[in-house]
Amino acid sequence: MLRRALCFLTVVCGCSREEPRPLEVTDAPASATPACDTRVIATHVQGNWTGSGSEPMAFRPSLAIADATGNPQGAVASISLDEVPFIAADLAGPADLCSDEAGAAPGTIAVRCVSAGVIRRLVVRTSGDALEVIVDGAAPTLWRMPGVAHGCYELHGLGVVRDLEPLRAAWGRDEPRAACRGAKPHAPVSLALRFPVVAANYVCAAATSVSDAGPSSGAVDATRVQLILGTTTHDLGVLHEQCAGFFVTRFDDADAVSFGTTDLGVERRFAYRLGDRLYFSNDIGGVSSAELPCAAAATFAFGNRLTGTEHAKIRTK
Repeated sequence: MLRRALCFLTVVCGCSREEPRPLEVTDAPASATPACDTRVIATHVQGNWTGSGSEPMAFRPSLAIADATGNPQGAVASISLDEVPFIAADLAGPADLCSDEAGAAPGTIAVRCVSAGVIRRLVVRTSGDALEVIVDGAAPTLWRMPGVAHGCYELHGLGVVRDLEPLRAAWGRDEPRAACRGAKPHAPVSLALRFPVVAANYVCAAATSVSDAGPSSGAVDATRVQLILGTTTHDLGVLHEQCAGFFVTRFDDADAVSFGTTDLGVERRFAYRLGDRLYFSNDIGGVSSAELPCAAAATFAFGNRLTGTEHAKIRTK
């Protein structure tokens, strides 16, 4: 009777008896590998010696390694270069002072630059999901891309290998050329600097904090810089950012000067003597030179356009 009741309940409940099925065995799902956010890390020389209104400190070049997408938080490492190169050599620009290191290991950025007569070295290499950064042989530090959980990095150097030793040796080299060795001292050569006005539509938008250093508001003209050596005029280009005036720096430990204008940014030119040559910044951001008489010092004569003068030392080391 009990057995019949149980069978009856089973039918009423809509249930049925089934033969047991064989156990199905399936592979457990593998742990998902986090997606790798690949970032291109590039090396470049930024800034220049002549300045730019868009970069307030553009006259101080630097070697920078950063996220190539322009992410402002993507700066990995940098080293500063000379404000004035003070090298007895013509240069196309600050990039001439830097080079990839020959024989660098794959997946590594190894760059060298001449600054103040020494070779500086910057190394960046992958270390797991981070980058290991070594500056001038110091203890390494780790860098990770902010906001990226799983970073992968594609590293690119400058793409050029050059011998930097001649430029390192030329920093501050104040030696006569072969034809001038043993020459008697020559009277100092006076180098005239002229600053003709160039019409410009630049407008000073706000009052400057330097009350006695030039116009504080309204339209101002630009200034062309010309260096006169004998009968030759060397054009050093036009300075625009002069709402706060026109300034000169005399270097007390060298035959060297720099002159510039400032507002939101800084624009600058310079000239210095090493050996029997005069070196000066050109209008495309490099360094050109001209020959001087044997054993001649150089003096710089300015007009009346200057509104401020300071003194500094060019040999910082």
